[in-house]
Order: sequence, then C-alpha cells, then structure tokens
Amino acid sequence: EMLEHTTEGYSGSDLKCAVTDAGLIAVRELSTATHWSLRGGKWSPCGKDAPGAILLPPDQIKPSQIELRAVTSADLKVALLRTSPSVSAREIERYELWNTPRKLDELVSEL
Repeated sequence: EMLEHTTEGYSGSDLKCAVTDAGLIAVRELSTATHWSLRGGKWSPCGKDAPGAILLPPDQIKPSQIELRAVTSADLKVALLRTSPSVSAREIERYELWNTPRKLDELVSEL
C-alpha cells in the first residue's frame, strides 16, 4: 500500500533502481558497523547500547559469519527519496488515454 501512494511517475526501471538501492543500504551498514551481536552463530551489526553488543571492526569477521539483515520499508522509503520518477504527468495521462477506447481518437489526433 505504501508503494501505491509514493511511486506515482516511477517507471518499472525506476522501481528496480530503488529496490536495488534499498537492498544496498543493508549491505553498506556492514562496512560501517562498529558494534556487533552474535545470534545463532552469526554476527549482525547493532547499536553500541544493544544487549550483547561487542566493539569489533568488520574486517575481523569472516563474511560467512555475517547475517545480513532484511530490507525494511524504511530502507525502501530512503531509496525512493534518492530515485527520481522518470514518467511525467503528461505521459501518465497519455497512457491512461491509450487504455480508454473511447478516448483513443483524442490520442491519435495529438500525434
């Protein structure tokens, strides 16, 4: 539902870029994390005040021992702010006309 209200004017390609960027937000956190917690044999980045937080540079942990967190709707919101929609209001109107058989003549007359 959040996507429906925030993606007007975004093409499929725009949305693909935003979703990719949202996923990379979680990955980027790994390189800047200073504190980690151990859960189920895997390390996850956490805040310094999190229960069980350990100060540890990321390069001290093997990649196979890291648990990447899930992408959240907050990540997607940030990514959408970074990604500009590429479809203009006029183009949307033209596509809507195209999908309305009665108004197809209007679209053709514009060409």
